[in-house]
Amino acid sequence: MPAKYTNAFVLAGGVTNDSENTPLSVSGSVGVVSQNAASSVTIGRGARINGADVAVHSSSNNEGVAMGGYLDNFLGIALPNRDNARAVGATVIYQEFSGGSSVTVQEGSEIESDTNIRLQSDANVDAATIAASAGINSGGLTLSGIAAVTKAEGGNLVAIDDEAVLKAGTEAGNAIEALARRSDSLQTVAGGLNIGKSGSGGSNASVGAGVAVNLGGLTNAVELKDKQLLCGRRFGHSRQKVR
Repeated sequence: MPAKYTNAFVLAGGVTNDSENTPLSVSGSVGVVSQNAASSVTIGRGARINGADVAVHSSSNNEGVAMGGYLDNFLGIALPNRDNARAVGATVIYQEFSGGSSVTVQEGSEIESDTNIRLQSDANVDAATIAASAGINSGGLTLSGIAAVTKAEGGNLVAIDDEAVLKAGTEAGNAIEALARRSDSLQTVAGGLNIGKSGSGGSNASVGAGVAVNLGGLTNAVELKDKQLLCGRRFGHSRQKVR
């Protein structure tokens, strides 16, 4: 059951105090995370499995947190970004997740149980992508741009070939069960606060823009072919939950 976890933080800040010449302060931060987690179980062609209670399980868990920004402080730690200048800043945070989980029963294989057969595949993606900007400027103009992007792609599959044979016990309550299950959480946040301070007779303009985007696609499926020989009470269902 592979599990991958990533935490990343990137920041930028600047200090300018030359109010007479109206200098330009430029800062930016870019964070990129690309992560793959995959798991698969394959019962090969011609394989034979016998047991009192047969369970085949594959699971993949892919998690990550990425943060970036232009801030006065981070968790109470002061950061340098008070400007007395024309200030321009940008933050881009990009997270990409790929992979998945699968259980495959190939043609010509046979699974036989005295009681139950359970084929299960679980896949989860849990991502938080946060881009934030906050600052105080008394230098006349503040421009800031923020972008947070999360891309998630992957599948979760239980697949049984049309020439595979599955036999469960014949007593009441015995079952053949195929379960594909996933629970995903994608949180993408972009936000900012700029405060422009002007003295007597002066003026200040603050302009900001933020974009938060989720991309990609996640799939969840149980595939059964027409020629399956199934001896059980129930077979095949999938569950998917995305927050």
